[in-house]
Order: sequence, then structure tokens, then C-alpha cells
Amino acid sequence: MINTVVNMPSAFYGDSITAALEQTGNFRVRNLSQSAPMAVEAAIRETDADILLMGVSVVSGFTLAAREKISRRTRIAFPRCKIVLLVDERVSEAQTAGVKALAQVRLADDFLYASGSMDYLVAKLETIYDYMSQ
Repeated sequence: MINTVVNMPSAFYGDSITAALEQTGNFRVRNLSQSAPMAVEAAIRETDADILLMGVSVVSGFTLAAREKISRRTRIAFPRCKIVLLVDERVSEAQTAGVKALAQVRLADDFLYASGSMDYLVAKLETIYDYMSQ
């Protein structure tokens, strides 16, 4: 079972991702709508999360800078937890470039574009978990 914390700026999108992950039977998901770093850390701790999936947007608390802060804290407190960022590449080129930069400096283990399918998102998270289990 892959313990996953989903933290999206949109409840609709967070619910959709949660449903797609849980439908596989491979994921146990905690869908968290709060963006406060302490709330995210508590969810990771409570679920013993293998993966933290965070949406990046222009919404306060979900901005690139806010996500970077959570990524840094997560790396220190939960080094085993893989961090995956989800960005809508159509919203802002600068934001997309920033997400790529976080992955390059290892503050994110991977990133996904929101324009991808739910099947791709599920497969990618399973692959990340399988890779980290080796």
C-alpha cells in the first residue's frame, strides 16, 4: 500500500486525484486542503507518507515559494517521503520553470503537468514508489 498525501489548491482536483489513486487499490490517500506547512507535516507524519503530491498554483499558500518551503522542511523531517509537484503548465511559464528548477536541485523528486491524464498520474506515482522501494 502506497501512503500518499495529496495537497491541491482545488478541492475538486484533489478529490479527483484521490478517487483515481484509491480506485487502483494500491494507494491509501490523505487528501489535505490546508496549505500550512505544519498541517502538511502533520499529515505526512500521521500517514507515514511515502509520497507527498502537491499542486503548485497562484493561489495563496500553494505558490511556488510556499511549496519550496514545504519541500525543504519535508526533506529534513521526512527524508524517505518522495515529493512530487503538479503544475498547470498553461498558467505561467515562470511557475513551470520554477517547478523544474526545484526538481533539478532535488527539492522535488519529480513533477507532473496537470494536462496529463489521471491514468498517467497514477502510473507515475506507482513508478516513483517502486523506484524508491529498491
